[in-house]
Amino acid sequence: MGSLEAVEEAINKLEHPKIKINIIKRGLGQINETDILRAEVKHGHVFGFNTQISTSADLLAKNKNIPVKNFGIIYELIDEIKDCMNKLIQPEFKTIETGQLKVLKIFRQEAKQTILGGQVVSGKIEKGNRCLILRDQKEIGLGKVSKIQKSQQDIPQANAGEECGLQFEGKTQIQPDDILRAFKEVEQEKNTIQ
Repeated sequence: MGSLEAVEEAINKLEHPKIKINIIKRGLGQINETDILRAEVKHGHVFGFNTQISTSADLLAKNKNIPVKNFGIIYELIDEIKDCMNKLIQPEFKTIETGQLKVLKIFRQEAKQTILGGQVVSGKIEKGNRCLILRDQKEIGLGKVSKIQKSQQDIPQANAGEECGLQFEGKTQIQPDDILRAFKEVEQEKNTIQ
């Protein structure tokens, strides 16, 4: 097996469910302007293995901001491709419910903000939590807790069983007996290519 086939076989072993490697061109000889133009059209990279890049192709790559790298060791080339793939992997988030608050009283309601009193019925409500607004067990809106107070003092959170005041940002008109289901989004560990 020649080095070109060995490189291609190693690249084809790299797998990820959300990223596909597409080898646009493979061949022998110098990296030339055509290689750079193909990479530009496909928004790709140019990788060489034990080769050179022509002066005109190097200038074109710099002008068009096309990444060109040349390697002499297969595992270094593969590591670079893995790094490029891992940069493309978008983080995934998991939504975790942190608590629920029952609205007891509305003190002031404006177009995009409500000042209300309530009791935390489960978990905890934290400043900055996003909340689903439930009425009769149906989702009717979404908003965010911008301030929590207890005994006229700002607090970072209120726990199950506690009554508190909230400054709530959102367009939905909240009513007594509505439930605010607080949640946060936690970034999952990326499923990277090893």
